[in-house]
Amino acid sequence: MIGLSTRDGLVYHLDKDKRPKGGGLSPSMFSWNRLRGESDIPVILIHGFGYDPWKNNDNNPHFVGPLGEASTFGIWNRDLVPDRSVIGLGWYSVPPGFINLGKSLWNGRWNRYRYAWDLAWEVGTVLSVMLRHLDGPVDILCHSLGSRVALAALAQERDLPIRNMVLMNGAEFAKPARIQAMENKDINFVNLVVKADEVLAKLDTNFAPVSGEGPPIGLEGLEGASPENWSDILLDDSDVQAWGASRGWHLQGDNPKKYADHWFTYRHEGNHGLIRAALVGEI
Repeated sequence: MIGLSTRDGLVYHLDKDKRPKGGGLSPSMFSWNRLRGESDIPVILIHGFGYDPWKNNDNNPHFVGPLGEASTFGIWNRDLVPDRSVIGLGWYSVPPGFINLGKSLWNGRWNRYRYAWDLAWEVGTVLSVMLRHLDGPVDILCHSLGSRVALAALAQERDLPIRNMVLMNGAEFAKPARIQAMENKDINFVNLVVKADEVLAKLDTNFAPVSGEGPPIGLEGLEGASPENWSDILLDDSDVQAWGASRGWHLQGDNPKKYADHWFTYRHEGNHGLIRAALVGEI
């Protein structure tokens, strides 16, 4: 897996500890084409809220501990895309702590999530440049606020070379997501929906800027008729689960043993086959 991180509009390679090294480069100066492997189409991984790639712990999505314990990107690589070339895009998404709350307030946002929401749009700008310069098609896997990053890239530049985009518990709202699906008909969007996602129901709808943009896509999907290139898959729907069982998948979005497990979609082994299939256009 190849990793890189971005903050304040700059892009960084990683050092041996999986943290950004040296001075960052502007997206236009970064050697994007060196990230592409020669064997297959890469998958770009985009995490959500509450990470800091500059930390030497599991708040860093690239982190690998002394015993090989992995943070988010390592888990996704192992469980969801073990046989693919992978590029992990880490971004500062305002983890817990008084210092980060202070940064949010200093930048005119009254809570950490609101600050991360706006930063996600800025990271989408970096992603759009990255996709334009990778010299070929890619697939994208994103979780939660990472969905805003991915869809923001589409909003800022047309005809980006994406084949499949898999959105897990997506935090972006339905109306802007629908617009991007309709304007990017060559992309296959698979949206994994968890109606019992208490994190999206409380955090996203209460702390993100809401102005008639519809529900979070990971909570309700697009609502109404979806474009042909967009599939909402309700992981806890009995008919969907029966369909999944016919393919050998034990689909489930709500963790019956834990309240507000916003991360169960990718942690639950029964969903892994679905995610892998979606990333190669089989859904």
